[in-house]
Amino acid sequence: MSIQKYSNIEKLAHRLYLENFALSRATFFLEKTIFRNKIHSSPIDQAVFVTGLARAGTTVVFNALFNTDRFASLKYSNMPFLLMPNIWSKLHKSKTSSFNERAHGDGIMVNNQSPEAFDEYFWKVFLNDNYITDLYLMLHDVSEDLLSEYEHYIKLICHAQHKSRYLSKNNNNVLRLNKLHSLKIPNKIILIFRHPADHAMSLLNTHQLFCTAQKKDPFSVEYFDFLGHHEFGLHHKLFFLNADDLPKMSEMSNQHPDYWLYCWKSYYSYVLEHLSDDMSIISFEDICNHTLRVAEYLNEKLNLNFIPIIPQREKQSVYNFNFNQNLLNACIEIYQRLNDLCRY
Repeated sequence: MSIQKYSNIEKLAHRLYLENFALSRATFFLEKTIFRNKIHSSPIDQAVFVTGLARAGTTVVFNALFNTDRFASLKYSNMPFLLMPNIWSKLHKSKTSSFNERAHGDGIMVNNQSPEAFDEYFWKVFLNDNYITDLYLMLHDVSEDLLSEYEHYIKLICHAQHKSRYLSKNNNNVLRLNKLHSLKIPNKIILIFRHPADHAMSLLNTHQLFCTAQKKDPFSVEYFDFLGHHEFGLHHKLFFLNADDLPKMSEMSNQHPDYWLYCWKSYYSYVLEHLSDDMSIISFEDICNHTLRVAEYLNEKLNLNFIPIIPQREKQSVYNFNFNQNLLNACIEIYQRLNDLCRY
């Protein structure tokens, strides 16, 4: 995710819309009313949800699938009016902007036509932030009525981009993992994981990068709060997934690699307990080292007519850091279990 160079007027528009849930809901229901007949006459073939702990490689897979031109997804051009994709696209005809490296400093370039993980804002608005506390992002139930509204949202996004498939990348979907399978729209979940030691160090490095940047740019803190992204930075929050690990994690500094290793363990141990038969599991290391095999697997699972090109990325060696050995061993056991579930 990248912070665009917003003017003061644009920052004000972000605050007025994204902080005002009543206004956002009103624009959603207005759009749903205006486009009701059109979205009901255009069925959605599939919704694909790419998820995993941040820095697992979700963006690489997300971008590769989006670049097939078969999917609709929220883009930077939808900001800040995220719940009115059709109305805003008709009111605002922006020229394609130049590419800039995203805030993570990982070489991934984005512009205003790039897809991004913006659909968490829907859940923030309709759950009224009740799953977000000062310290945690909480597991929560999703009612059938709210799930139905989310289906309408997917249809509105697809209609705006003239597509019959929807694509989402959202690390927070772990909080409602099982409910996504209850969508009436046919759907697939793609889970990405990464070697825990590499992953923990990548999380720590990105967290430190975000903290430094956000101290210089206070609006960037607001920006990520607006969107429900608390993976890194000054307003970082833990996923409340495993109560056994929380006391240890809460006592540790998030400047220590073991803290992020605990985050990895909590996230992926929870995922292992809530797997479904049709979930596709992919390792970051295989994306790097067996790119074609992973691409062919996605082509088959998602019924694509051609293989999406997943950029070759150099595999990082495990960092030479003296992690808590018992903790690392527990994580590696989970990692091996996830590897055993890969089907490509």
